[in-house]
Amino acid sequence: MPNARTHDLITLVTAIGLTPVYVGLLTSYGADEAARLAGAGLFCASHLISGMLFSPDLDVDSAIDNRWGIFYWIWRPYMWIVPHRHRILSHGPIISALLRLLYFYGVILLLFSAVDLMLAVLSLRDLSSRALFSRQLDELVRSSPIAMASIMAGFVSGGDVHILADYLVTGGKGLLRGLGISVRGYRKHW
Repeated sequence: MPNARTHDLITLVTAIGLTPVYVGLLTSYGADEAARLAGAGLFCASHLISGMLFSPDLDVDSAIDNRWGIFYWIWRPYMWIVPHRHRILSHGPIISALLRLLYFYGVILLLFSAVDLMLAVLSLRDLSSRALFSRQLDELVRSSPIAMASIMAGFVSGGDVHILADYLVTGGKGLLRGLGISVRGYRKHW
């Protein structure tokens, strides 16, 4: 499997290549120029964030979770629960990227709940920041469907190019071995 630096390069190149394709898709659906421009930016940014911060390799102790700095601990339960290279949960198309996003959303909600609890204990506030966050996110989804579709499409594609690269390298090594060619010295991906 490619190492983290190679995966980053693949993510960057595919973001550059897929963004015009996504703009063409938005054009075919009749999006105006402002929506296409915003959609392109959101697609490209979420593709890069997905590939470089929300990588399928968050299920192992790797360079990817190190990028989270002091917040690396957010991904420890995910690492313990999700088996590495699981065909659906960690390295599966579409579902694994959405699972990582849903997991992160759950962590954010837990953190907001903890803050709410601390503020309630200290009698500083009655307002629920968790509920406010959820309402604002819901409003964003309802008011900007093209923006949300762009974010989701970029997020899924960013994870899927990582998975595709892993499978091409693994399958390529298997094909070469089947032809009698020995493959040695390839570094692990983390």
